[in-house]
Amino acid sequence: MWLLVSGFQLIATRATGPGPGTSRTELRTCLPSELDKRSSEEQPLSYVECMKRIVSGSFIFLASCIIMCESYPARAAATSLVQNQRNGTSTPVWASSRAQHLYGLPRIKSGDRGMLRLDAMGLSFAGKSADFSVEWHSIISVSAQNETVELWGSKGRFIRMLIPFSGGLALAAVTHHRVDELTVEFRDSRGGYHGAVFLLPLGEAERALKDSSQFADLHRESPDPACEGGSFQPDSVVVQVSKQPLTDVPAAYRALVYEHLVNRLRDLRGVRVVYREGQAMDQDKCPQFKLQVVIAGFQLGSQVLRASTGPLGMFLSPTQLNLDATFTDASTGQRTAEHFNSTVRDDSENTKVAGKAARLLARHFSSALKRFETSRVQTRVSRRAHAN
Repeated sequence: MWLLVSGFQLIATRATGPGPGTSRTELRTCLPSELDKRSSEEQPLSYVECMKRIVSGSFIFLASCIIMCESYPARAAATSLVQNQRNGTSTPVWASSRAQHLYGLPRIKSGDRGMLRLDAMGLSFAGKSADFSVEWHSIISVSAQNETVELWGSKGRFIRMLIPFSGGLALAAVTHHRVDELTVEFRDSRGGYHGAVFLLPLGEAERALKDSSQFADLHRESPDPACEGGSFQPDSVVVQVSKQPLTDVPAAYRALVYEHLVNRLRDLRGVRVVYREGQAMDQDKCPQFKLQVVIAGFQLGSQVLRASTGPLGMFLSPTQLNLDATFTDASTGQRTAEHFNSTVRDDSENTKVAGKAARLLARHFSSALKRFETSRVQTRVSRRAHAN
């Protein structure tokens, strides 16, 4: 309601400082009939300035109406779902019809919306692109946290860019809203680690976390399969991502870094097979390469502040991940360690920092592969020279 009134006032009025003999801020309209009534000492608004205020105020007024319309169905859907559960017409222990898959589930597209359910069997997601389910005995951990996102995602940022006269910066303060993040970590049939992140209406993730606690004991860790025999599978790599004990990193960010990194490595030239942490190896062979990533630091910035302060937001409230990576060629024993910083400074969502970190790690791993190959070639040449 406050935003509606503010937008209407921007359309019809302008604020002026205290004039002679007045002690408060006076609101004066941009209408021509009111301009004629002003005294000769007052400077009327120009036509251009009036149009600026009318256009900016109209955009804010229209956006506020859309925001109010968008938020009502979300509350109504959540309420009806709870009522159905109380009436016994819904079989799941917990379910949300407004779940959005952010990233991580196999075969499910990023951003796909659908029904997320928890029942006695486990967790299942029915989206537009595909369905996926995982049983409780395979789930390692379920965690919940909050996140601030743009109301319409990238479309919302584009709309704000179209608003003239810095109206988009003012609109950014109200087009962001808080949602819940539900992170589910699990292992597949071969023991490989997976991390899936979902966006839910505010308050839903905590309810899901509470309902999941009644099932099998979570937070189980499976030991990595031993790699023995000294036989290596060429052009294969195993990926491990962990965090330092004293580093407070939300589970969603660690899972997103892992999943983005695995997918990046699969598209990398010179890599044929990517093994997940804990996954059973093919033909009892060890992976030739090992990529170990430790999240050494995490700083959560404010997307709202970055979006509403323009260029200053790049420095006021960035989101940053500090990473320590170790690249190992197990076939030769070569190892190299590097430190990386992944930072989001624009008005995009904070979780984008995970994708940037994965892209950075994949690029440096590709460089490490080239160095390892050069070293192997030099070793072979040296051996041949000594043999001759």
